[in-house]
Amino acid sequence: MSGKNKLNVTQKNIEDVLKFTDEIVENYPNRLVGTDSCTKAGRRIAQEFDKNCDTGSINIETFSCHPKSFLKHIRFDVILYAAGTLMAILGSHWSAFVMFGLAVGIVLSQSIFDL
Repeated sequence: MSGKNKLNVTQKNIEDVLKFTDEIVENYPNRLVGTDSCTKAGRRIAQEFDKNCDTGSINIETFSCHPKSFLKHIRFDVILYAAGTLMAILGSHWSAFVMFGLAVGIVLSQSIFDL
């Protein structure tokens, strides 16, 4: 990195950042995604960014939140895994392989295809 692009970070800069972090943590507790506290913290962070960024470049985007979306198929995974384990113990290895494969497939489908 060339000298003209180097950032000059002072002790005051560090203290200001830590002070701001403490402010967010103390004034906006329990910031789970989608909660009122999270929204207020986001607005406060946007205010701080607005002081240092180009005019009009700070935008707060809306989004939908689905907190239990990765848990909707967990029952099927547990049943398939238990059945696969039982099949492996009983010697039906191909059945166990298929059941384990389906369990893994369900988990992957939730993150890849957002089902």
